[in-house]
Amino acid sequence: MKFVKDIGVIVLFVLLLFSCNEKEKQLKLTDAVFVSKNEIIRIEKMKFSDDKFVENCSFVPLETTDASLIGEINQLEMVDNKIYIYDSKTTAIKVFDEKGKYLYNIGSRGEGAEEYLSIKSFFINTDERKICVLDPLRKTIHEYDMEGKYVRGVKPANWSFSFMSKFIYFDKYLYGVFDVLQNTDDVYAKISVEDYSIVDKWSTYPVTVNTPISITLSGHPLSPTKTGTHYISLYSDTIYTYKDGKTAPYLIIETGKPHIPSDFFVGKSFEYEPIIAYTEVLSSEKYSPGFDCIFETSKYIFLKFMAISNFYVFDKDTKETFHVLEPYYCLNFMNSKYVNGDDLIQIVDQDKVLNYRESVEMDEGGIPDKIRDEILNYDVYNDNPIVVIYHIKRF
Repeated sequence: MKFVKDIGVIVLFVLLLFSCNEKEKQLKLTDAVFVSKNEIIRIEKMKFSDDKFVENCSFVPLETTDASLIGEINQLEMVDNKIYIYDSKTTAIKVFDEKGKYLYNIGSRGEGAEEYLSIKSFFINTDERKICVLDPLRKTIHEYDMEGKYVRGVKPANWSFSFMSKFIYFDKYLYGVFDVLQNTDDVYAKISVEDYSIVDKWSTYPVTVNTPISITLSGHPLSPTKTGTHYISLYSDTIYTYKDGKTAPYLIIETGKPHIPSDFFVGKSFEYEPIIAYTEVLSSEKYSPGFDCIFETSKYIFLKFMAISNFYVFDKDTKETFHVLEPYYCLNFMNSKYVNGDDLIQIVDQDKVLNYRESVEMDEGGIPDKIRDEILNYDVYNDNPIVVIYHIKRF
């Protein structure tokens, strides 16, 4: 599974569980938006052609050449109508235009002074117009301009980035998520982009981790907003806000099932078995798994648990909340992995095209002819992945 992909040994596993304990009772929930289960509007089924949340969709096949060939997309970012892709198979960051034409690479791999040896992740400093590459083997952040020219390399005094991922640049700071925790329950970090020191750390919820090493599970846990950073708290139905060192509940959606109790895994055979414990969470019909993905646009907040297809949508203007029970199987905007302003972005690679073809041929979701032709004519053995951009409604 993807959340343990980069961990080569079995680690002690602690789920940061959120039950109705004394700490939860102490929270001031009066300032948060509370949505009761009786207020939630159910949408039984949603087709691709359903325009309730999506204005329209762009289908961008990435150009396939020897120079642009992609092995596996590990990360994607969009700025100024350019698509920046980290290909983990070739250890390269490739740049395409909005129509999918390959343009150039950012830097190169090597042992030279202006090269990187490895890539953990990258982020785009939109204020200073820089692409910043995290190189764990050199314990260096390499900075390039938007065209790929080297700017500088920074070696942080304390290197913590090997255990972090899912970076978001926002309001002149970098925000990151720890994949692996060491003697701490702090999952999130606020980082200076001057020297890459950690300015602040906080946990998903005020619980204590009693084991020396644990791992966290999250799909897309952070969302920058004008009023602060929204973030999920693992296995909770509550969305929180972080701003200037303070956290507070922002949105609570009553999904209809209680949270998993804090002692759910204690004393069980799978207490320290990540994959088995994760499966137990999914198979339990008694408790709510909460959310581990948050995508936020100017109008909506989209929430889901990564291994479950149904999802919730909160309208920030009207405060209406929707529960989509059966989204369209293949081209579904909640299969997205990235968000760019009011756009959600899904990667459709060779394997996904093979899985989707039968549904597309049957035209079960009302897919436009142009997109259907692209999928049916796609060369699953040679073509680069397709970037699907869902333009979410703003009004």
